[in-house]
Order: sequence, then C-alpha cells, then structure tokens
Amino acid sequence: MATPLKIAYAGFLLTGMSLAGVFGTVAWRRRPSREATALVVLAAGIVLWLVGTTASLFVDPLSARVFAQKFSYFGIVSTTPAFLVLTLLYTGREAWVDRRLLGVLSVEPVVFLIGLWTTPELVYESVSVTGSSLAFDVVHGPLFWVHVVYAYVLTLIATALLLEFLYRTQYLYTKQVLALLTAVAAPWFGNMLYLGGAVPFDPTPITFAVSGTVLTWAVLEAGFVDLSPIAREAVVDHVNHGMLVVDEEGRLIDLNPTGKAMLDADDDIGRPLAELLTDYPQLVEEFADAHEKRENVLLDTPEGRRVFDIEVTPLTDYRDRLQGRLFLIQDVTERWQREQELQRQNEQLDRFASVVSHDLRNPLNVLDGYVELARESGDTEPLDAAAESIDRMYQLIDDVLSLAREGRQIESREPVELRAVARDAWANLETTEATLIVVDDRTLHADRSRLVQALENLFCNAVEHGGPGVTVEVGTSDDERGFYVQDDGPGIPPDEHDDVFEYGYTTTDEGTGLGLAIADAIAEAHGWELRLEDGSTGARFEFRDANVKRDDSVVLAE
Repeated sequence: MATPLKIAYAGFLLTGMSLAGVFGTVAWRRRPSREATALVVLAAGIVLWLVGTTASLFVDPLSARVFAQKFSYFGIVSTTPAFLVLTLLYTGREAWVDRRLLGVLSVEPVVFLIGLWTTPELVYESVSVTGSSLAFDVVHGPLFWVHVVYAYVLTLIATALLLEFLYRTQYLYTKQVLALLTAVAAPWFGNMLYLGGAVPFDPTPITFAVSGTVLTWAVLEAGFVDLSPIAREAVVDHVNHGMLVVDEEGRLIDLNPTGKAMLDADDDIGRPLAELLTDYPQLVEEFADAHEKRENVLLDTPEGRRVFDIEVTPLTDYRDRLQGRLFLIQDVTERWQREQELQRQNEQLDRFASVVSHDLRNPLNVLDGYVELARESGDTEPLDAAAESIDRMYQLIDDVLSLAREGRQIESREPVELRAVARDAWANLETTEATLIVVDDRTLHADRSRLVQALENLFCNAVEHGGPGVTVEVGTSDDERGFYVQDDGPGIPPDEHDDVFEYGYTTTDEGTGLGLAIADAIAEAHGWELRLEDGSTGARFEFRDANVKRDDSVVLAE
C-alpha cells in the first residue's frame, strides 16, 4: 500500500538514482578514462542499490520484497570497491590498480552474493516487516557482518588516502577531495545509525540523494574530471618550465617546483600574484590583467640579467567560463644570446659584403685605370699610383679580416693592467711626436690581445685626425664604471656621433673606415659598450658595462 511515508521515502530514492545517473553519464562522456570508469561503476552500484530498495517498498508478498532487497545487494557490494579504486586512481596510485588488486577486491563481494542467493540464512537469519513498513525487522547472519567490516575497512582506507593526498598537494584540490569525502560519508553515517539501532529504518538509501548532489556538483562545477591531479603530478611537477596558476581574482592557487624556485616562493598559496612580484614591477604592469599574452622579458635576477619567455593562457571550464590563468615561464637566456649572436653575425656578413663589393671596387678601378694608362703610354710613373691602390686593398683586406676575428665572442678572460695594455698598444704606432698619458691604473678582466687591438685602433684614429703631435689620455671614467681614451685633437662634429662606428665611416682618403668599427666589435665581444662622449676637447671614447662592480678595481664583464 502506497502510504504518504512510502511515497516521500521513494522520492528521496528516485532523487538519488537520478543524480547518480547524471554524474555517471556526464563523467563518462566528458572523460573516458580509468577514473571515469570507476566513477561510472560507483554510479551504477548506487542505481542498483536504490532500484532494489525502491521496489521492495511497493511489492507483495513478503517473499517478493525480500527478493527485491536481495537484488539491491548487486549494487551494495560494488560501491565500496569502486570508491576505493576511484580514490587510488585520483590520488596518483594508478600503478596499484591492476588485475590482481581488482581480483582481490572482488573476492568478498562474489562470496557474499553466492552466500546470499544460495544460503540466505547466512545473511538473514530471520525477516519480518516492521510497523513503519519502510524496513524489515531483520536478524542478520554472520556473512552480513563480515561484509559490513569489509566495506567499512575499504571506506576508511579510501578516506585516509584522500586526507593524505589533500595534505600532500597543499590543499590545491580541496573542493574535489571534500566532495568525495562527503559523498562517501553521508551513506555510511546513515548506515551506522541504522546498525546501531538509533533509527527504526535504514536511512542509507536516502543519504544517496546527498551523495548524488555532491558528486554531480563535483563533475559539473569543481572540475572533477576536467583537471586530473595525476596528470599534474606526472607532467607539471617535472617540466623545466615554471608553471603558475592563479584564480580569477589573481590569487596563486598552484605552482610547480620550477616556479617556486623562480619566485622564491614556498608557503605562498592563496597570496595575490602581484605581492609575489614586488621585485619585478614590470611584470605586474605587463601581465597583471593579461588573459592571453606571450612576450620575452629581460629581468635583473640574483643570478644576473636573464631573459624569460612568459606566456599567459586563460583557463576555462567546459562552459567557457574563466576560472583562472596559467603562466608558463621559461628561462631562454642562452637561446636569446645565441639568436643575438646569429643576428650580429648576419649583420656582419652583410657589412662584409658591402665592403667587398664597394670599398674594394674603388681601389680596383683606380688600379685598372693606372695600369691601362701605363700600357698605353709606356710610362712607368702611373704604376706607382697603382701600387698605392694595391697597398690600400691590402690594408682593407687586413681590416676586414681583423673585424671578423675581433668580433667573435670572448671565450676566456684574464686580469690585465690598463696601464700595461695601453703602453703595448701605443708601442705598435708609428709615431714619435704624439704623447700617451695614462692617468691611473686599474685591473680589467679581458682578452688581452683583443683589448690591445681596440686601443691601438683608437690611438690610430687620434693620430690620424689630431695630427702627429696629438696627446692621448687613458684613464678610469669619472663614475669609475668604465675607462676612456681621449685626445686633444679637433674632435668629431656632434651630428656625426651616431655614424662613427658604422662600417666605412672615414673623413680621409687614406682610411678604410673600419678602425672604430673594429674597436666597437671588440667591446661588444666582451659584453661592453663603446660610446663616443662629449669631451671638453678632442674626441672621448668610453668603454662601459652596466654590470661593473666596484671594490679596489674596475671589473668589466667579469
């Protein structure tokens, strides 16, 4: 007889069935994986349990009700093993889930079902209907209590694994883990009330409405099958990129070990990302509100100046609602340096081609003209001018080769004294009237031979433009962040300052226009910068390094 109490009770059962069907179906369609399979088995077990329980409310006679209740055990015995398997897979212990484990977990349910259908008195010693008509008045047999112990042990093991996982992952998956714990706790709490005699009927099936609601929410809203912690541990924690995840409010909710090292972050989960980047305000400005962006950024870090490739990607749920942002950070300093070096070499090749095609062509044309003139006239005087053109070509070739050689990156450095290097470079000049003054002496970390070549070219430039009696001064820059070479010649017009280091720049007919370009290439190979500064008299060239250190010596690009 369908009483109001039965109908209300059945309503809860149908609700639980419907929700179990929803989360099981959605989970399988959206992610056909081993975790989804375990979730579907759990959902199927709940459905079978509730179908049998619902049928037992409305069928007669007593034998039919007992049959329906026995049918529900096909679902009852499968729920706890399915929940344990789901927990193992979810918490990263999928290697444990093999045929042997599944076989062991199946032994008790199979033995229980065989005993239930062949020797039911092992489960029910006596059965009658209580006054509430919602439950049986049952005296349980030994096999029933064995199953109760088995189910509770599996539930406790799964609960312990979930709590350990929650702690191990720094509470990153709190919503998902609490959903699983609530889903399993509700039915077994109701079952304990019934077995303990606190209630006159078994409320366990009713509590599945709670379990179904929680698991449906976990699947649809908490990303239970969208974001696998196992994939995170297997991939995210072991990649060399820094990976950070922030929620829609800009708070840090996850980062891998590489990201921790980059940000020097430890217990910073939950803090706004902007607070973690206070040492890098340019990052906050560039990426604080960016949802999708990729850019190379140059940063001054404790390890020195580094280049990072930073990519921001939006994280959305299956409804395309923004849930947060993923930051991928890769140190690309070495790659960036190789690319810069390749670009420099390509530019150098273009300049060499220009020198060969243009600067060598002029003396060749002059040589050709004088040789032709000598042939026609029989006079050897034009051959003297032709020899001068040949000398100029040799000089140009030497300078081009020097430029190619000196522009290579410095492989090793050594401490050298500025005074000694300047005197060695000065000794290579063919001049007796010019004067060299070294104001002070400092220790530099450099390639000695290349530094001598750079200073020699600057000295030659000073003598060539300042005259044979020019005075050249070498010393430490005023702020002690570099050193300089200055002459007292006529100087270089301000409107030509930007051109002096270009290939081919010269103001005389004899020069090749490569001397200053060679000096600049040597400075660049050291990681320095050669500048033409405004001096009170003459031309003043300064070698600078932004990372120079100051103790008792000037250290350029140590």
